[in-house]
Amino acid sequence: MPREKINYGKILRNNTMENTIWGIDKAKYNQMASSHSKANIFLWLISGIVYNIYQSNLVSLSTIFLIIPGIFIISYASIPTFWVEVKKHQIVPNTNNVFVLILFTIWYLIDLVYPVILSIGYILLIEYILRFF
Repeated sequence: MPREKINYGKILRNNTMENTIWGIDKAKYNQMASSHSKANIFLWLISGIVYNIYQSNLVSLSTIFLIIPGIFIISYASIPTFWVEVKKHQIVPNTNNVFVLILFTIWYLIDLVYPVILSIGYILLIEYILRFF
């Protein structure tokens, strides 16, 4: 017996379902999530590889661990920053408050630095653990 497909969208007044996630259309949400995750993975890999080149350690286990489980780590670690990105797309078009706009501009810079810092920290953690083996 086939199951009914459940739509978890917002119920409107006339009992129809609005196809949204966090108040954003599903197609736009999927596009935003995909581009945010790809950007964080790109920054994670580039910053980690550049850091390993700077340390003269390009061909190493830390580079391999940066690529193989690392892309999954940064994908899950970027969920909180994506939530703020979604809130930004909901709040910024509806506000004229300069403080809110400055706050989200600062958040944009933090969002760019976040995967870089995590990548370098992850490499340092991997190198610290590998010293014991």
